[in-house]
Amino acid sequence: MKLTKDKISLIIANLLSIVGVAFFDWSLFNFLFLYWLESAVIGFYFILKTIKIARVRRGTVGAMLAGQCIFFFFHYGGFMLGHLMFIFFISQRYQSVMSFSWSGLFFLFLNLATLFISHGISYKQNFIDKREYEKFFSVFLFWGPYDRIVVMHIVVLLGSILVLGKGWPLYTIVIIKLIVDYWVHTKHHKTNTKLNQVEKAFEQIANNLDSGNIIAVNPNDNKKYTGTLNDWTKKQ
Repeated sequence: MKLTKDKISLIIANLLSIVGVAFFDWSLFNFLFLYWLESAVIGFYFILKTIKIARVRRGTVGAMLAGQCIFFFFHYGGFMLGHLMFIFFISQRYQSVMSFSWSGLFFLFLNLATLFISHGISYKQNFIDKREYEKFFSVFLFWGPYDRIVVMHIVVLLGSILVLGKGWPLYTIVIIKLIVDYWVHTKHHKTNTKLNQVEKAFEQIANNLDSGNIIAVNPNDNKKYTGTLNDWTKKQ
């Protein structure tokens, strides 16, 4: 198992949270609030990825991505709002301290900055340098943030249950989140041949739409026809 820069930064950024427990007396709320802010960071880099693909592909794909960004902003914003309300509910339900000392608040943003840098390193190393933007079609890219965030927060919720219900130390959440975050990160950046084939099929359809061509299958003889809409109409 090779530790690359993106993986090392991921480990450091996650383990830094333990300092909050050791020196700043962080509560469960402080952890959940930090991970909520990380969700915003993930959303930010998703938008950067979308813009990059739109600039490379343009045409129909670019137009789809522009609309997707607008939809994502409101959809993801609603998701973030619901998630924040859930954090306040859990914290009030179990009487977790919902505040930060000035030093604790400074450390919160320091920790958030390391998470932001960690995701930035991954974006540069994987999406830009390894040209992942050439492998993604907008339909599949859209679900990327939700895929990672849902898994991450299910794990955080499980850790919270262990802390609140079983009396486990707070850093349990950090360790569990780190393990799963590392696994999801590694899995996400592996090449998926089958998915790439589907993405290429979608891209081919988009390219044909840009050129005014359509691809259709005649149900009678199962043959494919390619041409403009007028050509296809004449064949019928």
